[in-house]
Amino acid sequence: MEKSNIVDKRNDEEITVKMSKTEGGNDDNKDSVINKLKSLKHKEIIIAILVILVSLVAYTFYVSSNKDTDVKVDGAAQTLTAELESILSSISGVGDVKLLIVYNGGKSLEIASTVDKTIVTVEEDGRVTTTIDEVHTPILDDSGDPLIIGETRAKIDGVLVVCEGGDDPKVRIEVMSAVANLLNVKYDSINVLDME
Repeated sequence: MEKSNIVDKRNDEEITVKMSKTEGGNDDNKDSVINKLKSLKHKEIIIAILVILVSLVAYTFYVSSNKDTDVKVDGAAQTLTAELESILSSISGVGDVKLLIVYNGGKSLEIASTVDKTIVTVEEDGRVTTTIDEVHTPILDDSGDPLIIGETRAKIDGVLVVCEGGDDPKVRIEVMSAVANLLNVKYDSINVLDME
């Protein structure tokens, strides 16, 4: 067995590392890792720890931000889905029903406002130019919030209905007709499938 000493005199510190090599050429992994750690400067260890900590913080932030971007369904949409499931399950030939409504965007509110129009007419070189500027000022209620006079629900892109009896063409047509009329969507936006 062959042994040698290595002396490191960086930063005015003397570190002696004993290295050994077995005749078969196998190094002890534990000893080699410890030897490598001993040969590192303190700055390198601190930088390595900081890099690991920053990576962990970034990963945690990334994972938590992905959870926040999940699609949130408001209470009105959940109520509509539950009511439709209940109504559709009462159709003759339909058993249990699961419903998915896919929306495009969100609901929009119509706010009451006053409109101030300013009409400016300018005559220059025989030309008459008229400019109309409109300034919309929201009307506030007693609590200082904008007065809402209407609400437009989100546009429905598609509806998926999975129900018992969905393989029967008569049931499928009745379900599609009910969904089309209740949600005011086209038939090609509705899929009815049989439940297993």
